[in-house]
Amino acid sequence: MGYEYTGEVLHVGEREDITDKFYKCLLVLTDRSDKYPQEVPFECANKSCDLVSSKGIRVGDKVTVSFDLRGRAWKDRWFGTNNVWKLERLGESRQPEADPAQDDLPEDDPLDEDVPF
Repeated sequence: MGYEYTGEVLHVGEREDITDKFYKCLLVLTDRSDKYPQEVPFECANKSCDLVSSKGIRVGDKVTVSFDLRGRAWKDRWFGTNNVWKLERLGESRQPEADPAQDDLPEDDPLDEDVPF
């Protein structure tokens, strides 16, 4: 089961190499619209860590993360992780560019007239 969270980036952690095939980084988000904003840590491992760097995510960016909850026990203690599997920067969609041929036409272009027949 997956969850989504949208917020502002407070911290982007450095890549931490755990083994030769596993690496991770920390991404901390907040939702400043709440009266008592929370600072929520998310773990990005391997491909999701690559997404952070390839999308150029920086402090102050608005992002939406899709994540799973992970939990484990160790010596009668329990730990949980918000594991990111999808990352989107808000406002990433490109605006359609204007047709340059339309911009070159003069205001009183004869093509704007009705067809004579």
